Amino acid sequence: WTEEEFNEAISSSKKGGAAKKGGAKGKKKSEDEPPPKKTKATAKKKEVTTIEGKTLCFTGKLETLTRAQASKHAKENGASVTSSLTGKTDTIVVGPTGGGLKEQEAKNKGIEVWTEEEFN
Repeated sequence: WTEEEFNEAISSSKKGGAAKKGGAKGKKKSEDEPPPKKTKATAKKKEVTTIEGKTLCFTGKLETLTRAQASKHAKENGASVTSSLTGKTDTIVVGPTGGGLKEQEAKNKGIEVWTEEEFN
């Protein structure tokens, strides 16, 4: 630095700013650089789903998915799937025609009942 640049840096730092070499007053780093752009790695965080960690049971005829497709979808989103109600069942998914005895049993046990639409 030249003596003039040094003096400029000292005087601007006393005023609360910082000077870049060359005598021009610098900005704070956050003002100089725009925020980093989102990349696929930063923009795509794992989505938390409402079924993650739940145990589901499907009952009744499903209208938009086969039972196998629904089970696969649930497992891909972090849920467990059972074919019957157990003490671990959190939610029962009922097709549009109703779930009969399973649905009634789930309601009696206080298990959450979803329609196929709510599941999708």
